[in-house]
Amino acid sequence: MLGLSPTIFRETDHAEYYFSVIPEEALDLEKERESFPTDYRVTFPIYPGHVKDYMTIILFNKNGAPIGYKTIKLDLHAKYTTLDMSTITKYSEGVNITGVSNSKYIRNSISITSAFVQQHPEVKYYTTTPNTAFYLILDPTKDFTVEHISSTVAYLNEVSNSYSADELSYESYDYDDSPFYTQPNFEEEYMVILYDSELKVVGYYQGKTNLTDQQKANNVAFKIGQLPTVDLLALSDEAAVNWVYDRYMKLTDDQKKLVAVDTVPKIIELKEKLLLLKQS
Repeated sequence: MLGLSPTIFRETDHAEYYFSVIPEEALDLEKERESFPTDYRVTFPIYPGHVKDYMTIILFNKNGAPIGYKTIKLDLHAKYTTLDMSTITKYSEGVNITGVSNSKYIRNSISITSAFVQQHPEVKYYTTTPNTAFYLILDPTKDFTVEHISSTVAYLNEVSNSYSADELSYESYDYDDSPFYTQPNFEEEYMVILYDSELKVVGYYQGKTNLTDQQKANNVAFKIGQLPTVDLLALSDEAAVNWVYDRYMKLTDDQKKLVAVDTVPKIIELKEKLLLLKQS
């Protein structure tokens, strides 16, 4: 998670990143940004294979020009957990997953309630994973289990009795729009795995983001807005169009009525034109 000052945040349109085993220099860029306070945060996925590497984050302005970079040594001390499904409890409460969206981002927040912490002192850490985090290797609608995501821990959130519920929250942001349809922050189901002090899995919670009907409609409208216009549509946009169209069709009739009226025709027209492009 990268924290940006308000000044840098206003200059930045998007960020890109890469991993390396040595601290490579980013070429032809402005000097490295030294001050990254936590006013604004952008989250980047870090996979187990990179937890000992260097991560270089490059910031770009709205014209696509690089405006600065920062290289960070990760060294996240990935550890292997002990997994015995016969001893693992599936919790139906104790975790809150909420979301909010506007024209610029989608943000999901995951928090462990203080009551749950008090009732389960054995729980010391937790990790959060959305099912779409596995779009490269799994079908998230079929394969999303504790076994798939708990063997290696790359990053842990600490649970402590000394914190309030609000302080036990984890937030993920959706700023990048390329490729937006593969990002994990769009109203997906989350797996929250709970660990003891020895990093043994003691339980898990699985559930979708708790959104109002209006928030669900806003999220779909947000994604429709990120699609190309009908006249610029190409076959290479098929995955993105289908992804958004599927989300739109899964809304209830009442939720569809809450989607901005000037947004709905776009996804319908894009889907129709996509069919024509495939036939030609």
